[in-house]
Amino acid sequence: MAEIDVIVSVDEGRLHDFAKIVKAMRSAGLKVDEEMAAVGVVAGSVESNALPKLRQVDGVAQVEQSRSYNLAPPHSDVQ
Repeated sequence: MAEIDVIVSVDEGRLHDFAKIVKAMRSAGLKVDEEMAAVGVVAGSVESNALPKLRQVDGVAQVEQSRSYNLAPPHSDVQ
C-alpha cells in the first residue's frame, strides 16, 4: 500500500490527553513528523490501508490527507 501524508486533529475537549492520543495514533500506524500540542494537531504519514484504524482512535476528531500544489514562477507565461 502507498504511504500518504496526513494532518490529524485531536478533539478540542481531549487536548489534556494529547500525549496519550498521539501514542494511540502511533499504535494505529501513524509515523509522526510533527506534534503541535497547543493547537491539537499532528502531522505525519500512514499507509493508506491504515486510515480507518487511525480515524477510530479515541480522541481523534479528523484525519485529512495533506495536499500540495505548485505555482508557476512569477515571470512565466502561465499565470
